[in-house]
Amino acid sequence: MSEQRVTIYASWRGTVTSLLSPVVLLGLGLAGILIGNANAVAIVLAVLGLVLAAIVVLDYPQRVEFHAAGIDRICLLRRHRMPWADIRALQRARGTLVSYIRLRNAGDTPTAPRSPTGGLVARGAKNRRWLLCDRIESQPEFDAIRQVAADNAGWVAISAARPAASTPPTTLYRRGADNPLS
Repeated sequence: MSEQRVTIYASWRGTVTSLLSPVVLLGLGLAGILIGNANAVAIVLAVLGLVLAAIVVLDYPQRVEFHAAGIDRICLLRRHRMPWADIRALQRARGTLVSYIRLRNAGDTPTAPRSPTGGLVARGAKNRRWLLCDRIESQPEFDAIRQVAADNAGWVAISAARPAASTPPTTLYRRGADNPLS
């Protein structure tokens, strides 16, 4: 069993937009209700904002830790531990529109093999999927994740493509002990 622990972080863009979206929906719904226009649209927007807020604070990972016991998804209000026995594969999420546009502007042609752009997703039994990170990790982080998985759960399929060499580490804009650059 390996004692190694690898931590990857969500992007600031993903965190901010995931927190702002429910606030905007809830604000629009409450504004419509408070103005005296408590129609179905205002009520639906307010309820949608509350539901989205609950999902964000309970299920959107801020960071993910890979270790001997499994994978920990650390969200704003909960810590979700997934033992290696519950995980069948680590895959890539689809990249965002912004990352696709950046690749196109960098001269990546449709015939050339594209670098992966999406973060990691854990696949469990019955096609259950958990978002681990919304951004792609660097090559050293990816290699460390593969090593932790190989040491502790050798049967987990890692079908995620290796990141490009130019991909910065997820700790680049973080301060603290986890950041080797600070």
